[in-house]
Amino acid sequence: MTVATDRRPFSSPSVLIVPVNTVHGFEYGMDSDGWVLTVAEPCLRTCWTGSKSSG
Repeated sequence: MTVATDRRPFSSPSVLIVPVNTVHGFEYGMDSDGWVLTVAEPCLRTCWTGSKSSG
């Protein structure tokens, strides 16, 4: 993963958390196979704290 101008290697399986508004990018090898899941911060906060619904 590249964050701003720094390369940060990782291996699978991994969970990467990238702070909001952080410039980042990924490079994958030709033989890569897997999933990328992006979750918006408000959704993640709701999942973490529970439903905001009142009934």
